[in-house]
Amino acid sequence: MTGLTNNAIYEWKVVTRCTDNTQSGESSVQTFTARCPTTDNLTTHSIGPDRATLVWMQNYYINTWLTRTVRYRVVGNPDTPWTETGPLSGSINSLTLTGLTNTTTYEWQVGTRCDAGIVSYSYSLTFTTRCPTPYLVFSSFSTDRTQLLRFEVDFLPVTFDIDYRLTTASEWVSLTGLSSTTGTPVGLLLTGLMPNTNYTWRVRSICTDGSLSDYVTRTFTTAPACAAVFTLKTGFWSDQTVWSCGWIPTVVHDVEVRHAITLSLSYSPPNLNQARQVRFTAGGKLLYTPGAKLLLGLP
Repeated sequence: MTGLTNNAIYEWKVVTRCTDNTQSGESSVQTFTARCPTTDNLTTHSIGPDRATLVWMQNYYINTWLTRTVRYRVVGNPDTPWTETGPLSGSINSLTLTGLTNTTTYEWQVGTRCDAGIVSYSYSLTFTTRCPTPYLVFSSFSTDRTQLLRFEVDFLPVTFDIDYRLTTASEWVSLTGLSSTTGTPVGLLLTGLMPNTNYTWRVRSICTDGSLSDYVTRTFTTAPACAAVFTLKTGFWSDQTVWSCGWIPTVVHDVEVRHAITLSLSYSPPNLNQARQVRFTAGGKLLYTPGAKLLLGLP
């Protein structure tokens, strides 16, 4: 039905008419309100010190026939005017705001533009600009002398500070101004550690405006010392069960390859195909899948 009045309540019912011109009784009366549709499921992503990405749910009717507008403002004063953007095509379901003020809370809404200049706004969603705190922070692939640290951030470019220490110590070893050339997730291999020892580490983001995120703190324990690193069976280099020590070697380890070992392409940092030096015995060889490589450490 077309030509209805916005915000008016209508009644409707159904009668079945047969081919012999008889008809059934009338259905019960139903009601509806004609209104400009609203947009739902608002979320905010990739929040940085001066930007944020706004995302909302797609709607077939709006996508096909209508356009949208997005408005936002600083929270705290109801008299603060809205900043309007748009109109946006109905098929668009995200917008990145830039030029925002750091450590400031904003609210935003999505409006659906209907005929006769009518705009139906969604509920408000708020977010606070900030230097993003790393998340999915964990350690993995522990050896007797190395530990892989992993984390992600929602917003780039940023640099990172990583500190680590013996859990029983008070002084931190600081690695400052680290950057990611691959985006996220970020992987950093700590070397020079002691076997079978408990460590504490923490990471924070440093944004381009100099603002800092909160620290995220974790712990790890290095593996027991292992006298010799060699292969136990044919398999993949990145399979811990292939190696005599039960962990994957890194750039600080001399290894002996006694079997056919396959190196596969590493899709996440750092490349897990590492060794300081490689020796071969009879029957030992390396097989490379397309794009795979072996990173060798000190000579």
